[in-house]
Amino acid sequence: MLVTIITLVSSILFSQSLFFSEYAEGTSNNKYLEIYNPTSESIDLSGYAFPSTANAPSTPGMHEYWNEFDSGSIIAPGDVFVICHGSSDALILAECDQYHTYLSNGNDGYCLVSGPESSYDIIDCVGDFNADPGNGWDVAGVSEATKDHTLVRKESVTSGNLGDWTTSAGTDVNNSEWEVYDVNTWDYLGSHNSGGSGDTGGGDSGIPVADAGQNQIVDFSASVTLDGSASYDSDGIILGYSWNQVSGPNVNVDNYEQAVISFNAPSDYCVLEFSLQVFDDEFNYSTIDYITVTVGTVSIYDFQYTEEQGQYCYESDMDGQEVTVSGVVTHVKSGSYPNFFLQDPECDDLWCGVYVYDTSVDTQVGDIISVTAEIEEYYSMTELVNVSSYSVISSDNNVSSTLISASDLGIECSMSGEQYESMLVEIRNVSFDSVDEFGNWTVSDNSGMVMVDDYHFDGTFPSISAGDSFDCVTGVVAYSYGEFKIYPRNTDDFSCSGCVSNGDVNSDTNVDVLDIVSIVAYVLGNSEFDSNELCISDVNQDTNVDVLDIVSIVSSILGNR
Repeated sequence: MLVTIITLVSSILFSQSLFFSEYAEGTSNNKYLEIYNPTSESIDLSGYAFPSTANAPSTPGMHEYWNEFDSGSIIAPGDVFVICHGSSDALILAECDQYHTYLSNGNDGYCLVSGPESSYDIIDCVGDFNADPGNGWDVAGVSEATKDHTLVRKESVTSGNLGDWTTSAGTDVNNSEWEVYDVNTWDYLGSHNSGGSGDTGGGDSGIPVADAGQNQIVDFSASVTLDGSASYDSDGIILGYSWNQVSGPNVNVDNYEQAVISFNAPSDYCVLEFSLQVFDDEFNYSTIDYITVTVGTVSIYDFQYTEEQGQYCYESDMDGQEVTVSGVVTHVKSGSYPNFFLQDPECDDLWCGVYVYDTSVDTQVGDIISVTAEIEEYYSMTELVNVSSYSVISSDNNVSSTLISASDLGIECSMSGEQYESMLVEIRNVSFDSVDEFGNWTVSDNSGMVMVDDYHFDGTFPSISAGDSFDCVTGVVAYSYGEFKIYPRNTDDFSCSGCVSNGDVNSDTNVDVLDIVSIVAYVLGNSEFDSNELCISDVNQDTNVDVLDIVSIVSSILGNR
């Protein structure tokens, strides 16, 4: 009891002394928060937390997520405590004291507080809990400075802002509490100066800063220029540059030891990574800065298609890479975590969908969006996470399902099932056979069995008994707990999509020889059908388009049925 009282008193005495000394929102997962202890005593962080919001808070002025420090966390006097993403650069990980996956993408407010969640005091904030700032907050006159920048607290700052982020951010370099640095500037991480009259609390290390420039997306075979001339040294001059190709197909660069280098991009899709290190007139070497060059555009198919068997099921060989893809939103999960499914409408019905596990995107079903995010395998379910940017291209677009048989998907991991992961599919003549203790239904059609679950359902799931049947069941596909499952989105997914399987594949309101020619070409493999055309052509509704459907159409034209 005495130890608890001493810890509590210590927390109260020093609660207004801790403050954020540095913040970084860099490329990929290179994100961190640094907290400084300017006191002469070690501070136990058990009475503190760093709550946050994601974009626009559910209740303005209130946090959405309560984030606690790891048990046993202590900041020594004059030392810092670094919270970082677990997949950060090795230079960041070397200084990191605690991992936290969901650090800011630039527009997520974080505060350092003391006390319990029910009644805490705000010590300091980066951003706020009031409203969505867009891509980020302005700081020191720099637009959207909390995105793609590093912020370092000025040496003159000796305490937190108590939640007054507007004043702390300031409007120019003079009235802001922060110095704003380019993306991936980590020179000041791991220590802090406070109480002086200088600007950057990180101090002038005398070490130059390498700046490889912003990541690029270029066309196949395009001429690419990498410009490191923005590198600088605060107390001297840059004498030398050293570029190095880190990954990707080798490209031909004449001279890697100059500020600006150029090369021709490969003719196939790939991601090239380069590093830049500089040294100054005192032969101090900078930390290494990185830049990626994405050659060509990537589709969902490019990273979903795989023949690689992972620990649980098939996994993308692009796991961990950042990509920019576009597609139509087929489902948004209801509730506080509006993750969503994205499907490429230009895809040919296989390997076309992906689950976006990120709550920062404001979208709805029927939106065609472009999203930049990182590929992650979550127990062999391919997801896009850590969205860094997105844009809504258009809205109210048609969302159509792909007609499959239960045997196409199956239940256990298979190559056949993997190709439908995260796609919107429809099965027909469905019998609900049995349900397990977790509410997972085993259902069947005339081809085999598959599972149906209510996890993504919006509303009250229909009351179903074993033996009930439905003409159609539609839903998104996910791989969960070692099983492929179809997840209906709402009550409409328990009725047929509206396609009329009458053979009018060219949709000219007549069923005639032109339709037969089109279907014959498909059966012979000379043309491709989208899911709606397949539905229309499947006249006998056996989930296959074949010669039996052609016979049925011919009979109809001749008046024999």
